[in-house]
Parts: sequence; C-alpha cells; structure tokens
Amino acid sequence: MAQQKASYEAVAQAIEQIRAEGRSPTVAAILAITGGSNSTIIKHKARYDAERPQIQAAKSVQIDPALLDLLTVTIAKAADQAAAEASTRRAEIEADMNKVAEEAEQALATIEQLEKDLAEAQTALHTQAGQIDQLKADADAIKAEAAGQVAVAQEEMRRQTEAREQAQMQLAQAQLRLEALPKLEAELATLRAALDEQKNARQAAEQAQAVAMAKLEAADKAKADADKREAATAAKIDTQAKEQAAQHKALADQLAALNKALATAQAETAQLRGRLAELEKADKKTSK
Repeated sequence: MAQQKASYEAVAQAIEQIRAEGRSPTVAAILAITGGSNSTIIKHKARYDAERPQIQAAKSVQIDPALLDLLTVTIAKAADQAAAEASTRRAEIEADMNKVAEEAEQALATIEQLEKDLAEAQTALHTQAGQIDQLKADADAIKAEAAGQVAVAQEEMRRQTEAREQAQMQLAQAQLRLEALPKLEAELATLRAALDEQKNARQAAEQAQAVAMAKLEAADKAKADADKREAATAAKIDTQAKEQAAQHKALADQLAALNKALATAQAETAQLRGRLAELEKADKKTSK
C-alpha cells in the first residue's frame, strides 16, 4: 500500500509543537506525528529551517565607544564567518538532501509501483514465483539504498545543526562579555575612587605626622631651654645659698664676739658696782 505524503504545513506545525514541548524536532519525532516518508520529512524540515534564521544580532550595550567598536568588529567577523560557513554548509547539505529526497521519492514511487505490480502479479500469476521473489529482492535493495541515503542525509543535518549551535553559543558568549563590560567599568571606577580616597587619607596622615613632628621638635626645644634655665637657676640658688651660709657664719661669729664682750662688760660692771658700794659705805663711815 502506498504511504500518505506529509505536507509542508503539517511538518512545520509538528516542528513547532515538538519545540513547544521542549524536545528536539528530529525526523523520527516529526514522522511520529505527521506520518509519511523520511525523505519528505527531511525536505520539508530543511525548507522550514532555511526560512527561519537562527542567529540574532547582539543587543547594543552602552559602553566605551572605542571598546564597543573593537568588540563589535571582532564579534561581527566571527559571526559573519560562522554564518557564512554554516550557510555554505547548509546550502550544500540542502542540495544533497533535496537530491537524496528526490531519489528517495523516486525510489519509494518505484517501490510502490513494484509492490503494486507484485500484488497484481501475485493475483494474476501465482505461477511466477521466481519473478515475484526477484521483484521483492529489488524492492528490498532499493529500500536499503534509500534508507542508507536518508541516514547519510540525517548525519549531515546533525553536523550542520551542531555547527549552527556552536556559532550561536559563540555569539551568546560574546554578547555576555559585552553585557558584563558596564559592570566591570563601574567596579573599576569604584576602585579608582577608593584609591583616590586612600591617597587623600595618606596625604592627610602625612601632613598630620609632619605637624606632630614639628610640635614634638618644638616641645623638645622648649624642654631643653627649660632644662637650661633650671640648671642656671639651680646654680644661682646654690651660689646664693653658699653666700648666705658665709654671711650667716660671719654674723654668728660677730654675735659670739659681742656676747663675749657683753659678758666681760657685765663682769666689769658688777665689779665696779661692788667697788662703788664699798666706796659709798666707806664714805658714810667717814662722814660720821
């Protein structure tokens, strides 16, 4: 029995349904939904992928224009190269796949015709068993060849998909680096501000240290001057004390001499008073 061919719209709808479910739209997954043949699914899937470009331009980021220009040129070159390689490879694969699909469709049509002829031959000529066996063998060989061609096409499609995903990953990484630049610039500005604050604080500390050193030197000088004045005052006081001690000794000697002279005078006075008393007594006796 001839297989029912899947339309392009059915294949596109199946791909979107599979992606919405979070699965990869492989030929087997699409075939499970739409039915049909592998070659038809491959052809419609190639057309679907070609009509929906996968690589998107990176969003612009507000950063240093010079740096942005450099990164943009680098990323653009890498993206253009990857896109060109992927596009060239896709075109080659699509051409091969279209050829394989056409050959597979022709083979399937041949198989269908052979199966139809075989059925008619079986119905009409039961005696032609050898011819029927040969037709079956030819059909199996054609099926095997078509299946091999489809497998090769699927492998090429897988490689092309991996190349496209690699290009998308590189582009996403470049976009992440672009998006991270403003944060890095902000952190650099913060570090520079902190460095300026540390520099200002160090200058203030150095100035305060210079002022403190000047005050310390002034205090040391004042202490030295005070020590000198104290030493001079102590020497002067010592000299004055020695002079006062000498004067005190001289006065003490003078006082001792005066006391001695006073005692002598008092003794002489006592003697004179005794003699005077004797004279007065004698004078009284004479008067009588």
